[in-house]
Amino acid sequence: MAYRTPVMIDKLSMTIDINSRAHSGVLQRLQAMELHEDVLRVTNADSNLLKSYRYAYLVNISPDQACTIQIAPKDRGDRRRFMRLEWNPHKSSRGGGNSFDRILHCLSECIPTFDPIAVITESSITRIDISFDLFRVPVDSLLAFTILRKPNSRRFAELQQDYGPRGYLNSVDLGRYDADRYLVIYDKNIERRKRGIGGIGLYKNGTTVGYRPIPRTRFELRLRDVGTYRDFLTLPNPYENYTITTFRSARAPSQDHHWVHFLDSCEVRGAQAALSLIENRRIRTQYRDALRACQPPDWWNPSLLWEEAKNAFRRILLPDTNPINGQTTA
Repeated sequence: MAYRTPVMIDKLSMTIDINSRAHSGVLQRLQAMELHEDVLRVTNADSNLLKSYRYAYLVNISPDQACTIQIAPKDRGDRRRFMRLEWNPHKSSRGGGNSFDRILHCLSECIPTFDPIAVITESSITRIDISFDLFRVPVDSLLAFTILRKPNSRRFAELQQDYGPRGYLNSVDLGRYDADRYLVIYDKNIERRKRGIGGIGLYKNGTTVGYRPIPRTRFELRLRDVGTYRDFLTLPNPYENYTITTFRSARAPSQDHHWVHFLDSCEVRGAQAALSLIENRRIRTQYRDALRACQPPDWWNPSLLWEEAKNAFRRILLPDTNPINGQTTA
């Protein structure tokens, strides 16, 4: 039986406006904090962290996770000064506690006129990645498409042989990577194998002889330039832009050979690309509507997913210990 994990926040990027008069003080305090083991300045000129910013620091917020702090954008000159924060809330909070509390503590030490309420309510969310995993649901059992423009599909070419000789997709991208709304659906086990992480151990005579990964599909929704905390909570539900169904559900209504050929194309190219190949607009609309009419999986509930995402975001910025807790922010 399929199992869906709770929705989690995998990446969060925010920018904080810094008063021009306080800007130099922030830099001085960050430089002084380098004496502590939990603050490290990035000095490699080739680092991506210094591609657009003059200064970058890594602040330890958990045993194996750091928050990136970047300050002084190169292309802004002295016209506008702000600080950029980026971290993985889900991973950095797995050991207990709240990573944002530790980030607020760091900011309170380096910003002379620090206001935690302003950080939470007025900071601009430049990127947020919202994810969940499906266990026992292979990615090549799903049909996914969107009303958004220019989606595509891809393969992990170097691992293509791992998912079968017929060349089914193990990753589907819906939207452009740099777009404001981008959903990627991929085989999480392939990514884990690339990082040297196995699956369930297989044993013979008490000895591990290999691993059998349970099918695990990651849904990762990436939102850019969201606005403030309040703007995020009032966004239209982005999951409603996507249609998700299964090949089992799509094959049930008809065995018409045109429909079967279309589904075969979906397995190789992805549903969105297969729809795009149909030049006749009327027929393309018929096929798209037929997919929309298919029964979605029980775990695909856009309203529930979006409510979980907003609650996950609230728990990051408004834990019990934050000074704004209990006040109205939305």
